[in-house]
Amino acid sequence: DGLYALLAGAGIDGFRSGMSAAGLLARPHDDRRPGLRAELQALHLTQPQAVADRLRELSYLANILVQSLRRDGVPFVAADASDAVIATASLGLDWLQSRDAASAAAALYAEPGVVRLFGIGWCLVVGLPARVVNACELAFAGETVTTKLMKRSWLREEMERALDDLGRCVRAQEFLAAREALTLLSLVFDPSTCAALCSVLDEVPQVGVRRRTLSDSGVDTNSTGASSADAKAEHAEWISDLDDLRRVAGLLHQL
Repeated sequence: DGLYALLAGAGIDGFRSGMSAAGLLARPHDDRRPGLRAELQALHLTQPQAVADRLRELSYLANILVQSLRRDGVPFVAADASDAVIATASLGLDWLQSRDAASAAAALYAEPGVVRLFGIGWCLVVGLPARVVNACELAFAGETVTTKLMKRSWLREEMERALDDLGRCVRAQEFLAAREALTLLSLVFDPSTCAALCSVLDEVPQVGVRRRTLSDSGVDTNSTGASSADAKAEHAEWISDLDDLRRVAGLLHQL
């Protein structure tokens, strides 16, 4: 596969054996760091050639994404592939900055540059669909769902089939069908949480943004806090930093 071969050639092969989720996600709680776009814009003032090299790497990665991955059977649109690559590399940069600021800065100056950052980000997101399956299985076995289905055996059988379909489709990377199974499971899980998590079930996972309207105050706030009747997933964003990963973890906790 072109994408995996490219990453392996850059020494990024953690996605093959898996990386510790706890180790990858643990970081001090600090202010949100600038993303890759902002870093490259700032670097352009002093190192325009380095920025030109990184942009070529981004373009190459986007082309690889278009050639290697399909979303629901359809190739990536070039603009979507570019945005996905930048977001995933930005996630890798955020993770590296949280561990080794000097190494993160060096990645912007020389090869493998953005390829390395993208590979780190890819390691962080590639296992998220499986985490959705695991969280659904745990929640389904929990007291809340058990109580809800106690006297509704027909519904339990339907939901068990949907849960089995979810796991099977994720393992087969049939993400459209996986999203349909998760939507069906919203009969026993919080519907708005399921809607937001559907975005994670993708070749390149995204995170659904839930907006809660505070009708009494007239204020709109993005929220992944406690579910409410008027909360819903309005759109999805590419995962671009560790805070986005925490948003996914928060959604999984709400199931």
